[in-house]
Parts: sequence; C-alpha cells; structure tokens
Amino acid sequence: MKNLGKAAVAAALLTTSVSPVLAATENKTEVKSNKTAAESSSKKTSSSESSKASSSSEASKSSSSAASSSSKKAAEKSTKKAAKKSTKKVAKNTKKTTKKAAKTTKKSTKKAAKDTKKAAKTTKKSTKKAAKDTKKAAKTTKKSTKKAAKDTKKAAKTTKKSTKKAAKDTKKAAKTTKKSTKKAAKDTKKAAKTTKKSTKKAAKDTKKAAKTTKKSTKKAAKNTKKAAKTTKKSTKKAAKNTKKAAKTTKKSTKKAAKDTKKAAKTTKKSTKKAAKDTKKAAKTTKKSTKKAAKDTKKAAKTTKKSTKKAAKDTKKAAKTTKKSTKKAAKDTKKAAKTTKKSTKKAAKDTKKAAKTTKKSTKKAAKNTKKAAKTAKKSTKKAAKKASAKSTSASSTSSAK
Repeated sequence: MKNLGKAAVAAALLTTSVSPVLAATENKTEVKSNKTAAESSSKKTSSSESSKASSSSEASKSSSSAASSSSKKAAEKSTKKAAKKSTKKVAKNTKKTTKKAAKTTKKSTKKAAKDTKKAAKTTKKSTKKAAKDTKKAAKTTKKSTKKAAKDTKKAAKTTKKSTKKAAKDTKKAAKTTKKSTKKAAKDTKKAAKTTKKSTKKAAKDTKKAAKTTKKSTKKAAKNTKKAAKTTKKSTKKAAKNTKKAAKTTKKSTKKAAKDTKKAAKTTKKSTKKAAKDTKKAAKTTKKSTKKAAKDTKKAAKTTKKSTKKAAKDTKKAAKTTKKSTKKAAKDTKKAAKTTKKSTKKAAKDTKKAAKTTKKSTKKAAKNTKKAAKTAKKSTKKAAKKASAKSTSASSTSSAK
C-alpha cells in the first residue's frame, strides 16, 4: 500500500511539474513581446524621450521579475495542491479496494466453510461405508487365508511324503548300486585270477616246450656224435642223416615256436577277454550308477515339480480368493445400488398410491356431498309437492 501511494504521488508530481514549466515559458514569451513592443515604441519616439524609454524599460524589467516570481509561487502552490489531491485520491482508491477485497475474502471464506462442512459429511458417510466394506472384505480374506493355509499344509504334507518316498527310492538305488559295484569288483577279481592262472599255465607250457626242445637237441647232438664216431667212413651218409636230423629239428623247433606263439595268442586272447569282461563290468556298474543318479534326479525333479505345483495352486487359490473378494465387493455394491433404487421406487410408488387414494377419497367425498345435496333437493321438492297437495285438498274441502 505504501509503495502504491508513493508511486501515485510521484506520478502526480510529474503531471503537475509540467504545468508550472509551461506557465513560466508563457510568462517569458509575454515578457519578450513586451520588450519588443517597448523597443518598437522607443524607436518611434524621438531622441528627447530616450530617458523616459530607459526608465520605462527598467520598470518593465522589474515588472517582469515580479511576474516571474509570482508565477513561480503559483506553480509551487498548484503542484502542492495537485500532490495533495492525488494522495487523497490514491488513499480513497486503496480504501475502496481493501474494503472490496475484505468483502470478497469474507464471502469466499464462508463458501469454503460450507463446502468443507459438506465434504466432511460426505467423507464421514463414505468412511463409514468403506469401514463396513473393509470389515466384510477382512472376513472374506480371513476365510480365504485359512483355506489357503489348509491347502498349503496339505501340499506340504504331500511334498513331505513324496520327498520321503524319493529318499527311500534313492537309498534303495544306492544299495542296489553298492551291490552291483561289489559284484562287479568280485567278477573283476575272479577274471584277474583266471587271467593270472592262464598266464601261469602258458608260461609253464612254454617252459616245458623249451625243455623238450633242449632235450631233443641234446639227443640229436649225441646221436650225431655216435654216428660220427661209429660211421666215420660213411660220413656222407651221416652227413645226410645229420641234414635230415637238422631238418627234423628245424621242423620241431618251428613247431615248438608255433605252439609257443599259439599259447601266447591264446593267453593274449584270454587276457583281452578278461579286460573286455572287466570293461563290461565297469560299464554296467557305470550304467547302474548313472541310472541310479538319473532316478535320484527324476525323484528330485518330481518333488520340485510337486512343490512348484503346490506353490502355483496356493497362488491360484490366493488369486481366486482375491477375485472372489473383489466380486463380492462389486456384488455388494450392486446390491446396495439395487436396494437403493428399489427403496426409491417403493417410496415413489407409495407416494403415488397415497396421492391416488387422496384423490379417490376427495372424489368420493365430493360425490357423497353431491348425493346429499340432490337428496336434500329431492326431499325439499317432495315436501313442497306434498304441502301443495295438502293445501289444495284443504281448500277443496273448505269449499265443499
């Protein structure tokens, strides 16, 4: 407010300061015109009147200075008056604006108070209704949670049973694998023993063959010596015999070598067969162990699946309960709406029935009044007729 007053005063001062300047300029122009007039008059006059002209110019100068001082004073007064007027005007305007603002604020506050009261009432009603709905929802959720807990307990029991069964199956598989591994170990030991025996027998046979070949070679050498001694003469024959003997020995050595090779082959085959048998036993044990591992994995997977299924079922149950609670809430809302509508309709019907009954009772009252009037009129008419008849009858009797 102070700033507005200051601004208004400054504007007024600016507007008022222009007018005294203009007045001063007008006074100066008047003085100049007076001077020019005086100069022209002084030119026209003669030289004898020069002293008078000088005195008159001095007088005009003094008068112009007095006029300028008076114009300055007038300008100051006018500026002061304009400033006072502008300040008063600004003060009035500010008072008016403040009063208007106060009135508007009062009205707005009253309206806001009414609106807040209405909103408070509506919120109170809505909160009560929401509390009721939440209580109902809480009850339904409690029931659903209890059911879900029971389902989870059942699922846990089933999973526990399945895990126990899987553990038993794994134990059985482990026992069977242990037995199979023990049997395979025994078979490998037996195969090793048989291979050892066969290798020993083959070694003995090779030694025997070597001994027999050695004996035969020794015998042949002896025979050759005897033949050399006895038949020195027949050296050729002996040489032939020796050649034959050498051939036979060669054949026998070849045969012995073949037999040893055959024995070595047979031993090699038996060792290979034993190795194959051990490999087969190892493979069978490996397969059995793999099968057991697979069975355990399958059992683990089945248990995992069952637990997952149980979890899914619980989730589904939770979802269904949530949906059912939502549906129940919607149904309750719909039922509330329908009951509201039906109560409104019933109220309207009762009002209509009351109106119709009122109208019918009014009509019946009117009809009864009309009937009463008509009956009164008819009775009056009948009475008049009867009185007329009686009067006529009395007149006739009197005349007679």
